[in-house]
Amino acid sequence: MSFLLRLSIVFILAVTAMVTLWIWYSDFYYNFDTIWNILAFNFAFLALSLTIHTYSSITLAKRIAAFGIWLFLGSLFTMAGAPASYLFASVGGPFVDTYLAAVDQALGLDWVALLTFLSGHSWIGEYSSYIYSSSAKALAVIWVYLAITGRFQRGELLLASIIVSCFVIVAVAAPFAAKGPFGFYDVPPELYKDLAPVITVQAKIWFTHLTELRAGTFLELGPGVYEGIVEFPSFHTALSVLMILAVRGLGWVSWLAIGYNILILLTVPIDGGHYFVDMIAGGLIAVVTWYGLAALNQMVTDGIKFQDYVADRWGQGARIARTWTRTGVRAGARGWTRTGRLIAPLASSLLGAKQRKPL
Repeated sequence: MSFLLRLSIVFILAVTAMVTLWIWYSDFYYNFDTIWNILAFNFAFLALSLTIHTYSSITLAKRIAAFGIWLFLGSLFTMAGAPASYLFASVGGPFVDTYLAAVDQALGLDWVALLTFLSGHSWIGEYSSYIYSSSAKALAVIWVYLAITGRFQRGELLLASIIVSCFVIVAVAAPFAAKGPFGFYDVPPELYKDLAPVITVQAKIWFTHLTELRAGTFLELGPGVYEGIVEFPSFHTALSVLMILAVRGLGWVSWLAIGYNILILLTVPIDGGHYFVDMIAGGLIAVVTWYGLAALNQMVTDGIKFQDYVADRWGQGARIARTWTRTGVRAGARGWTRTGRLIAPLASSLLGAKQRKPL
C-alpha cells in the first residue's frame, strides 16, 4: 500500500475518532437509522474492488478496481467530514461578513455587480446550476481516467489532498462563520428569481442549521441532515483547483477537464453564494495541500531527509532563476540593440537638422 493511501486512511480514522469523542462528550447525538445501509453498500463495494484488484488478471479490471478503492475512501471520509463541519460550526464566533465583503471591495471585486449583470442574462442560470452541482461527477470522471491510464500516484494524491484540504477548510471555517453575500447584501429575490442559484434553494435550510448550531439547539447528526454550511474558505473552489492540478500535462484530456473546472469556478460566487475572498482562500489551501503532500510523498517514498529536499528544491529554484535572469538580460539587450538601430538614424537626422544654419 502506498504512503498516500496509508495517509488517507490514517486521516479518515483520526477524523472519525475526533467526531466520535466530540459527540460522546457533548449534547450532540448521532442518528444511526440510515447509516448502516450506507456502510454496508460501501464496504461491499470495497470488497468487490479489492477482490478484482487482487485476483483479476485483466489489467483494465485492476485499474478500475483502484478507482473503486479511491471512491470508497472518499465516501468514507465524507461520512466523517460532514458531521465534523457541523461540530466545528457550533463553536464559531460572530459572523464575519463585514470583513469578507471589505476584502472583496479592497481587491476591486464587486459581487453585487456580478449578480446584477447575470440577472440580465437569465439563460445562464439554466446551465450554471447544473455545472455548479456537477463537481462530484467531474471528480469521478477524472478518477476513472487516472485509474484507467495507470496514473495511480496522481489519483492517490488527489484523494489525499481532498481529504486534508477539506478538514483544513472545515477547521478554518469555525471562527469565520458568515451569512454569505445573499444574506449580507440583503438581495431582493426579484433580482435573481430567473437565475435560481443553487444556494438560494438551500438557503433557508443551511442558514437555519447554522444559527441553531450556534445557539446550541441543533443536536441531531446523521446522513440526510447535512448542508454545505461552510462559507469561508470555499471547498468547491478547492476541489476544482485540485482537479485541475491532477490533470495538468495530460494532453487534450487535461484541457477538457481544466476548461470544465474553470466553468465550475465561474459559478461559485453566485450558485455557491460565496464572496470572492472565499474562493481565493480555498484555492490557496488546495495549492498548498497538493504541493505539500506531493513533497511529503517524495521524501517518504525516496527516503529523502527534509533538509536535503529543501536544499535540492532551493538549488533547482536558484538555477531556474539564473536561467530566467540570463534569458531576460539577453532579450533586453537584443531589444535595446534593435531599438537603438531604429532610433539612431532618426536622432542623427534631428541633430543634423538642428546644426544646419538657416539660409
